[in-house]
Amino acid sequence: MTASADHPAGAPARTASPGAGDAVTLLQGIPLSPEEAAYVEAARAANTLRGYRFDWAEFTAWCTRAGLEPLPAAPATITGYLTALAGRGARVGTMSRRLSAIKFAHQLRDLPDPTRNARVVAVWEGIRRTHGA
Repeated sequence: MTASADHPAGAPARTASPGAGDAVTLLQGIPLSPEEAAYVEAARAANTLRGYRFDWAEFTAWCTRAGLEPLPAAPATITGYLTALAGRGARVGTMSRRLSAIKFAHQLRDLPDPTRNARVVAVWEGIRRTHGA
C-alpha cells in the first residue's frame, strides 16, 4: 500500500468490521488506520458509544423490517421511526439518544445530518411537547 494523505505509510488501512469496537461498529465498511480507529473510539465516552451502537442497531433493524434504507436516512424514515417509538411508549430521553446515534453514524460517513431536516425537527418537537421533555 502506498502512503497518502488519508493513510500515511506505516499505518495500514483496515476496514472496520462489526463487533470490532463501539464506534468502529458504527463505521462498518469504512477504511481506517488503527490510529484513526483509536481516535474514533476516543471521540465519545465508552458508555455513549455503547449506547450509540445499541441505538444504531435498533434503528437499522427497524429500517430492515420496514424495508427502508438507514444510510443515508431519509427524513421520512426518521420521522416514521420516531413515531413508532413514541407509539410504543419510548421515553423522550431514549428517543433523543437514538437521534444522536443516527446523527453520529451519518457524521462518521461524511453524510448530511438528516436529524436537522425541517420535517424531523417538527415531528421531534411535537413528540417532546406531547410526551414531556
